Amino acid sequence: MSNLSSLSQLIHALSKAEKRSFSQYAALQQRGKSYLSLYEIIRKGKSADIERDFMLANPDSDFVSTVQYLRTLLIKTLLTLRNEQADEELLLNGILEIKLLFRKGLIDDAFKLITKYKALARKAEKFDYCMLLEKMELQHQNWHQFDGIPDEGQLVKLQSHLRRNIQYELNLADHSALFELLYFRYLQNGNVLSDKDKDHLNDLVVTEMNLSGNQRFESFDLNRNHLLFQSVYFMMTGDHRSSLRTYYELDKLFGQYAHLWQDEPIVYINHIRGILNNLFNTQQVSEMDYFTGKLRVLSQKNPQLIIDQVICVAELKKSLMLRQFEKGIILIEKEFAQLFSHTDLLVASDKAELSLFAGLIYFHSKQYRKSAVLLRKIIYLEPTKNNWLWKMIKWLNLLVHIELNDYDYLQNETGSVERLLKKQSIYYPTDKALMHYVKRLPLCMNRKAKVSLAKECLTHIESPEKNRYEIQFLNTMNIQFWLSHKLTTK
Repeated sequence: MSNLSSLSQLIHALSKAEKRSFSQYAALQQRGKSYLSLYEIIRKGKSADIERDFMLANPDSDFVSTVQYLRTLLIKTLLTLRNEQADEELLLNGILEIKLLFRKGLIDDAFKLITKYKALARKAEKFDYCMLLEKMELQHQNWHQFDGIPDEGQLVKLQSHLRRNIQYELNLADHSALFELLYFRYLQNGNVLSDKDKDHLNDLVVTEMNLSGNQRFESFDLNRNHLLFQSVYFMMTGDHRSSLRTYYELDKLFGQYAHLWQDEPIVYINHIRGILNNLFNTQQVSEMDYFTGKLRVLSQKNPQLIIDQVICVAELKKSLMLRQFEKGIILIEKEFAQLFSHTDLLVASDKAELSLFAGLIYFHSKQYRKSAVLLRKIIYLEPTKNNWLWKMIKWLNLLVHIELNDYDYLQNETGSVERLLKKQSIYYPTDKALMHYVKRLPLCMNRKAKVSLAKECLTHIESPEKNRYEIQFLNTMNIQFWLSHKLTTK
């Protein structure tokens, strides 16, 4: 990400209070105010070329150095404004203070602070910091001839605490690794194709069951990883209702331990994203408003573009499921217009997801050109790691060009899509039926032949209720609705 993109994302993530405080802070600075001009250009979000507009207003200023200065000043201001530091920040600052005291020879004060921050680390379940503090304590007790340890029993106790925290971190690392591997497979391959393919996940499932069944420790992070593993496993095997139940358990856990994640809201945002995804796949869209409402509340204190992206995608999914396409267009062009003007600040997968569902709204509204423009911006970028998402984008792009009667493009792109599906092992029965349709369509010389081809394709595509392994693809693309429409369109 360029410095300008980083700066833009930082400015758009500021809360109203932070923007007000920054303006007051900047007014006290003696430096020339060209950086404030840049700040206002980015904050208003109306500039098509930020550098050009800045240089027109400030011809004697250097754009690159102003970007760097403004970014540095913003970060400095935000750090200064934090009235209440998070537990992790307190621990980091505490460790620096302890090191300083040891260097200056204030040994007793340093050991008192170690005791204080160990208690905080245990309360906040930051056992990695407990480990660091205990290691520091043992080192300095050794270097100062164990002056603060009354007997051997106390030393052995301190050593055992350190070993236990090391063992906990290893246990947490094992749990995290299993979830990360499973989630990576999900992003790469999507749902399994059959019960036989389901067995290929057994290596991770058995290991996770052994870890959970022989649990020596209890913490928010361990419980969260266990439930996340289960929920993703159920999603991969097409059991979205079980995945949803697991996510509800996870939601209770997040509610009980809100103080442990409130300073890292991305953890909770991704959790809500998982719930919304399962509600969509189980066609319970009426329940979505409750969880998008939680995100709206969260965005008041943490105005992040990713929150707007998750809310917008959920609302677009709801419009697709209810076939309220006009409402979806209002969301894109009015309610979330600012989000769509700043998609370059999103990570590739979030940008692709947003473009997919906006493209689907335009597609089903028969605004094919608008859908094509959105998809073109994504298609020619580097593919995202989420192969499942990338596949749907490629398919939608083909369907759009069918509606645009661009058969020359179809001929070139169809082979590319087929090679992609085979190479990445995500060639599902519905993909094969659609590929047959796309290949045969240019050969159909009249409406009767096209209707016959659409009927043939429909017979090979099961409903989402019957085909659990493709439920996400079928609900998202709404292929049956589109093909059924082909039977009646003249």
